[in-house]
Amino acid sequence: MEPNKRQMNQEELVADLRALGYASASVTCIAAWRKLELLPQFSSGGHGQGRGAGRDKRLWSDPTNVLDQAVALLDLRKSYRHLEELYLPLWQMGFPIPLERVRPALIQPLLTTATDFNVQEDGRNAIEDLIDQSVADISPLIKGKIPLLDVPDETLSAVMNVLANPQYDFTDQPYEDGVSELKAWERSFAQRCQELLKDSVTINPEVAGNNNNIFANAPFINKYLSLPRLVEATQNCSDAALLAVQRDLQFGRQILLFFKRIIELLSPFLPATFRFSEDDVTVLFNFGTLVIWADLALRRSGFGPPIDYLIPRILDQLHKDFDEVAERQLKAAGPEIGKAIQAFEQIMMAEVASALAKSA
Repeated sequence: MEPNKRQMNQEELVADLRALGYASASVTCIAAWRKLELLPQFSSGGHGQGRGAGRDKRLWSDPTNVLDQAVALLDLRKSYRHLEELYLPLWQMGFPIPLERVRPALIQPLLTTATDFNVQEDGRNAIEDLIDQSVADISPLIKGKIPLLDVPDETLSAVMNVLANPQYDFTDQPYEDGVSELKAWERSFAQRCQELLKDSVTINPEVAGNNNNIFANAPFINKYLSLPRLVEATQNCSDAALLAVQRDLQFGRQILLFFKRIIELLSPFLPATFRFSEDDVTVLFNFGTLVIWADLALRRSGFGPPIDYLIPRILDQLHKDFDEVAERQLKAAGPEIGKAIQAFEQIMMAEVASALAKSA
């Protein structure tokens, strides 16, 4: 793109995209994306250069950002099959997607999931029975494929109730069973991993069984971040709340750059399956969607001021902590980290192979 260009039409955008290597770019595609509001509408202001008012409406007055959005759109097309799937990822990246396009993309997955937990009878026992039955149906499939991850059914039921049942009783025996069974499973899991790893990697026994899992904050999660709370917050969020969340995502993208740098430093020592690829793009944006839901729910419950205070300070702290010295230390530890990850990968592959052999 020409330096200091103040306006751009569709043909010029196509030329700029092709110059960047996007040979599939065409005026037809650009027009379709603009009609679907995946790209901004033409600007209407600005005369000059011998163009009349009608011609002005076919120009963008912010060519740099329009080009960036078109590049992002073309890159996302490699990972998403349908154009309507691109509204939310583009919005997460900070582009000006109309909020009436963003809202359906945010709420539909929640409504679909909520439907799965819909029961005809009233009362707490109805949804708990449904969850217990779902766990009973799904659990054998998981354990049959990966025996090492044989989390107890009581724990899975408790976790699903924490996430989906706003009337869950944390003083009742099923919840206590889920917590105690998880602690026992964590200790067993650590022991089995150590037996498989032998002396190649040492697992700290103090880590297993510590109160560092989902149950550590289960009442808070259930009250503010359970499925019904996410649905309510997303369905009723204001434009101001969505724009606040989009600002939070800008900080989130900067925080992710630190993790990207960590992966880059460790990449030479990691197995190929642990390296980032284009297939991971959708996973990243799906995680971003989870963050949006949580952010909206917390803001609706009055946590907006703490969020506004903490996120910039987290970023500032990362800038302070992740300096050149930290980079050198992390890179020096790379071989040991890679060794541990490779050992864990071998364990998982061995467990899957064993499960397949038994089912054959």
